[in-house]
Amino acid sequence: MLRAHIPVYQPSVHAGRTMLKDLIEGFREFRRTNFKQQRGLFRTLAWAGQKPKAALITCCDSRVD
Repeated sequence: MLRAHIPVYQPSVHAGRTMLKDLIEGFREFRRTNFKQQRGLFRTLAWAGQKPKAALITCCDSRVD
């Protein structure tokens, strides 16, 4: 029986730090642009609340369908 070797991605500590830095920078960029431009909308959403009918948690890994 033939068995294919499927490499398993194991991120290094360095990769994790890079991803975290990218996430933080994305948040800061959002605060500088979208948040600043739509401050009133976000204030309304914070005070009035949000009632979504669904919340989706998904994977951004391109290998997953």
